[in-house]
This record gives sequence, structure tokens and C-alpha cells, in this order.
Amino acid sequence: MTLLSYRPAIGIIVVNEQGQVLIARRNDMENQWQFPQGGIDPNEAPHEAVLRELKEETGIDQNSVEILGNTQTYLKYDYPPGVMQELNVKKSWRYAGQQVRFFLLRYFGLDEGIDVQNVAKPEFDAWKWVAYWEPLRLIVEFKRDMYDRALTELVPNLRFVVK
Repeated sequence: MTLLSYRPAIGIIVVNEQGQVLIARRNDMENQWQFPQGGIDPNEAPHEAVLRELKEETGIDQNSVEILGNTQTYLKYDYPPGVMQELNVKKSWRYAGQQVRFFLLRYFGLDEGIDVQNVAKPEFDAWKWVAYWEPLRLIVEFKRDMYDRALTELVPNLRFVVK
């Protein structure tokens, strides 16, 4: 099988009024937390993918968020061999990794508007608000550098959120 390089994707960093970010626990890996993320469909703009994936993965409606910014470039990561093998078994995966453009969104809805399980295809079984830099401690190692770069680039946008 020939690899197709990197899958185009978006990452979603949702921040509340206290400057905390939303992370969710994957339901297919033990105690693995991450930001919501997903692929960009053909003929779909990245910001459209953000709003679609946000609803599909968290139940958050686009009327409850405002896009504050995004990374200027796509940030890449490679799948480790064990993850690649698992993806190949599950769905004939064709990618060496993902290239992700991260978007920072301000959430002004209620916590009750977040439901990671009452969606069509649940990918998560729990969610929580954490301090802005906490995901660097919780994310799988092969995504850590990418998360660090995204959070660092987007942190100036928080001045519009934190009071």
C-alpha cells in the first residue's frame, strides 16, 4: 500500500470565559485526552470543517462559538508504527500522519450545551475544562510538539477572552 503523505485536518481549541480549554477523552484508547479534531472533506473550507466537526464531536452549535484565530500553517505529526498498524487494520488507512490547522474558538454557551456522547458517532466518552497549557501533559507524546506549537501561536488571542 502506498502512503498518501498527510491527511488534511483541523484541530479545535475551544476556550471558555475563564481561559480554560475543552479536552475530551477518546473512547477507543485508554485515558487518552485530546482536542476535538477531524478531516477536511473534499471541497470544504477549513473553517467549515471546524464548525461541522465541532457539532459532530461535541454537540456544540456554531451559534455558541466565535472563531478567534487559527494557526497560519498546517502543523504535522507522524503516526507511530503501532498506531499506523492499528489504523491499517481498522480502515485501510492511507496516510503517514496528519497536517492540522488549529482554530481557537470562544465558547459562550452553557456546559449543558456540550455532549460528547449524544452525537451520531461518539468518539469521546468524557470531556472537561482544563488550564490552557494542561493538554500538553495529557496528550499522547507523538502529538505533543504539535499541540505546543498550536497553543503557543494562538495564546495571544486569549486577551480577547480572559477578563
